[in-house]
Amino acid sequence: MTELSRIKGIPLYVQIREAIREQIERGELHVGDKLPSEEELAEQFGVAGRQVAIMRTDLLAQVAAEHGRSDQRPELRVDP
Repeated sequence: MTELSRIKGIPLYVQIREAIREQIERGELHVGDKLPSEEELAEQFGVAGRQVAIMRTDLLAQVAAEHGRSDQRPELRVDP
């Protein structure tokens, strides 16, 4: 289980999003990879599924904003 800090003042969904970004930067996740399911991510991070759902929405919005196109799905797939 990946450890998250519940006392940092940083929302859990932000910590999960950043952990996934770090996995991408380390080459553990690649363009076109499918992220684990919400249930798997919730178990991996030891959080409620709602935190993962919030993170997923936030991550997709960030990727779309970074690529300047909200009408196109990002290359990294985030399936329900």
